[in-house]
Amino acid sequence: MRRFARLPDDEGSASLGMIVLFLVLFLAVGLVFDGGMVLSTRRQVITAAEAAARQAADRADPFTGALPPALARSVAEAYVADVDGGLRVVDVRVGGQRVEVTVEATAPEVFFPMAGRDRTVVREAGTAEVRP
Repeated sequence: MRRFARLPDDEGSASLGMIVLFLVLFLAVGLVFDGGMVLSTRRQVITAAEAAARQAADRADPFTGALPPALARSVAEAYVADVDGGLRVVDVRVGGQRVEVTVEATAPEVFFPMAGRDRTVVREAGTAEVRP
């Protein structure tokens, strides 16, 4: 019987390949899931900011179109407080015939807290025109 030369030992290389594949899939799923959470929070923040700006603009004086900044801020904060989701008003600006409301919220990170990020802050602004 003839003996063949023995090939280099490659036992375990399939296991290493499966570990690498699992890590890549885990990172991909994590990016998709956490990215979706951030996009969902961003959509909620944009909607709340635009609606709060419209609510504040609607409270302007119907004859002159004047809107005191303090009134605009209180109306925007009251609207955002009614919206569920941990939203908060960061800034309200009234200039001329325009109201701009900036709202922020935090989107939780589910897959990547181990990387030092457990939350992502999402901040967006919405504007509305004051129409006398």
